Amino acid sequence: MTVAQAFGFKAKAREVDERSRPVREWHIAHKLTMASVLMIMLTLLLTLLARGVDLWQMRVIGQTIRDTGE
Repeated sequence: MTVAQAFGFKAKAREVDERSRPVREWHIAHKLTMASVLMIMLTLLLTLLARGVDLWQMRVIGQTIRDTGE
């Protein structure tokens, strides 16, 4: 047994480490918040993708109409 252990310094240092270390537990509220944020981001991404496809379709249809009019 060392002198530090005999006087309890190590236990006190461990106590300070545990108190100063942030708790990284994922509570249900954090999980639900992250899931909501991810779903909103996914919805926005899919909306932008759908609008891009719509614009492409309108361009193709317009080109087809112009080609048949000639």
